[in-house]
Amino acid sequence: MASDEAATLSAPTANGNNGDRNENREQEEPIEHNPRWMGYLCILMFSLINFISISNVPGELRRSVWAASMVFGVLTFVVVAVIVIQDRWFQKRLCNFNYTKSKNGYLEGYVLVFFVIWWIIGVAYITRPGGIAYTVGNIYYSAWLAVAACVYTLNEWSDSKDILNIAEIISVSPTLRYWWIHFTAAFVVFVSSIGLELRLGRLGNDVSLISEKRDALFGIFVGLLSLIISSFFLLVHYDFITCIEEGGWSELFPTMLLILVWIIALAIFTSSDGIAATTSGFDCMPRLQLQWGGTDVDARILNCTIIQNGITKPCRFSRYMPGSNLYFASWACMLSLIAVALKWKAAKALKFAESQAERQQKREKDDARVENYGVDNDDDDGDDGS
Repeated sequence: MASDEAATLSAPTANGNNGDRNENREQEEPIEHNPRWMGYLCILMFSLINFISISNVPGELRRSVWAASMVFGVLTFVVVAVIVIQDRWFQKRLCNFNYTKSKNGYLEGYVLVFFVIWWIIGVAYITRPGGIAYTVGNIYYSAWLAVAACVYTLNEWSDSKDILNIAEIISVSPTLRYWWIHFTAAFVVFVSSIGLELRLGRLGNDVSLISEKRDALFGIFVGLLSLIISSFFLLVHYDFITCIEEGGWSELFPTMLLILVWIIALAIFTSSDGIAATTSGFDCMPRLQLQWGGTDVDARILNCTIIQNGITKPCRFSRYMPGSNLYFASWACMLSLIAVALKWKAAKALKFAESQAERQQKREKDDARVENYGVDNDDDDGDDGS
């Protein structure tokens, strides 16, 4: 009896000890942090650089879009800061919420998709022709790097969920990734040229701006041409269009034609007085108030002035040309086409190897059919003899 009572008393104690051990194990388990922390830190850093650089623009260079341009960096900085702080310091306290696991992890994907769309709109607004990005270099580069960081983080999340990622999209053929680069750069050229044409159009029918307007129209044309051809070959590579095979001569000839077109376009755009001579442009003030004979006269100044660090200096060029994305985008179009032409031989060799493999498989199937047909005939002859 005494032994039974001791066993009865010791049983709850053992169960209590096991419960304490399980609780200790749960407490000692390491916290699972967000594996995409590097991408979030990049978004945080570039957003911070962007809106701080915009806020520090001198008052003389601020425009009506100053406050609106800051919104993009401020929003992503605040949201990502909350995500990082919650993930690193307050994950134990917020037991009922986990950002990376909420809605089976798809809440994070929705947020990242929003970030990508938000910064695509932001970079289009900030770096449009004559935008605030061309007053300070940090604004321009941080805006584009913020887009890249958002796309990178979204791609990492997509890869962790076994959803289609960038590597799978562009690895269909050797030339496909370069067609994507050309498509993206051509889209930037097309949109920037439209924005430049509209901005120059606001200055009126000034004779000194005729060549710039003509070049902007040419930029719209070559951008649209590249968009159409690159879109066509993207559809070809994904087998939406089957009348033409990738890696053939039908892909090389349009590529060489586009290279010729872009050689001409670069010679026009990047000349000393071209619309893409520099990234920052020549942001002169086209109209100044001058005193002439004791009265204020609105005079057109061909050799206009610029404000640099709050000091008015003469502009060394005799025309107004706002900064734009045209310089980098035009060179990206040209270099991507050269890459397509260089990779075309590899694509053709790959296509030849695939066709040879298909022929070999077809030949083996035909041989197997012939052998099976012969065996069946032998069996039929044996049945007739019996």
